[in-house]
Amino acid sequence: MALLNPTDINDLMQAMLDVACNCLADTPSGIPADCFISHNIPPDDGCCDFLAVWLERIRPRIGFENAAYITGEKVWARCGDVGAVADINLRLMRPCFPTLHDDAWNHFPSAVEMQTAADNLLIDIQVLRCCILSAGCQGILFPSDDQCQELAIGDIVPEGPRGGCAGWTLHFALELDSCAYDNT
Repeated sequence: MALLNPTDINDLMQAMLDVACNCLADTPSGIPADCFISHNIPPDDGCCDFLAVWLERIRPRIGFENAAYITGEKVWARCGDVGAVADINLRLMRPCFPTLHDDAWNHFPSAVEMQTAADNLLIDIQVLRCCILSAGCQGILFPSDDQCQELAIGDIVPEGPRGGCAGWTLHFALELDSCAYDNT
């Protein structure tokens, strides 16, 4: 089973972004105005019609006997099995969540408005989750068809609502190539 190299991460993130944007085309809210790869967590600057992918970190792969040890907050990999896992995040923010109307009456959004916005966001997350996992298992995100086991989805976290924006952050983990060697 071929694993990704750390240098392939940008290609993977671009493929993930392309797949996600294309899959959102048929949702009620459509493709976000901006789809991009970010160096880190995208800024929360009030512009909220976007889909961003970023690398959170590359961490040692643990869970294998004698592969790593933990001291305090640090994980140290031992020689002989220096595998790694890339933690990749995808955030979708939509400018669709109803808020307090800014007029003389300051009335709250109706239950129908809130329900419609929530329904559309739930459609978005279901489409993104299924679409990206399916693309991973079909070999669209990776250099070979044998990569499905290396892509794992983690937490799906609701974002907002804040300032009329709401959305989701999806966390993915991807096993990278090992630096294992034979020191005999």
